[in-house]
Amino acid sequence: MLKRGGTHLATIPKHLIWIECACGHTSSVPIADVLKTTSLLTVADVIDRAKCLRCFTRNVKEFRLVYQPNGVVRAMEGAEQGKPDLPPI
Repeated sequence: MLKRGGTHLATIPKHLIWIECACGHTSSVPIADVLKTTSLLTVADVIDRAKCLRCFTRNVKEFRLVYQPNGVVRAMEGAEQGKPDLPPI
């Protein structure tokens, strides 16, 4: 549980919450989606009820609130991990 209950979700609709489980699985969800589908009011409510999709426990190791200016999850867009096309030597 967070110390003071956490931030009210309605004040951060353009953020997403990134959660890491103790098993190492990570996931994120836009706050706007949480507001549409549940009656949860604060970040603490979300953390208390978060369940890992891999190990099915409620064991949050770490969480972060991430601002998304357009409310769209596009954090890794354009992060090409392939090798660049170099001319042969």
